[in-house]
Amino acid sequence: MRIADRWLSEHRPGLHAAEPDRFPGYYTLHTLLRDDHVVGMLSVNAGTGQVWYHNWHGRFLRMQRHADST
Repeated sequence: MRIADRWLSEHRPGLHAAEPDRFPGYYTLHTLLRDDHVVGMLSVNAGTGQVWYHNWHGRFLRMQRHADST
């Protein structure tokens, strides 16, 4: 997503955005180092393009998927 990468180049140089996950009204993207190591996340408002950098998560440890409970 170009909006996220443009914002990152201005505010968090050295990071780039992963593919977005779409939610109603916004997109959320992981922020990555050059080696594609996840270091954070941000969201982009689908209507305005406003970026919201998520800084309350703390240091990223690992990604874990949960099995469906059906």
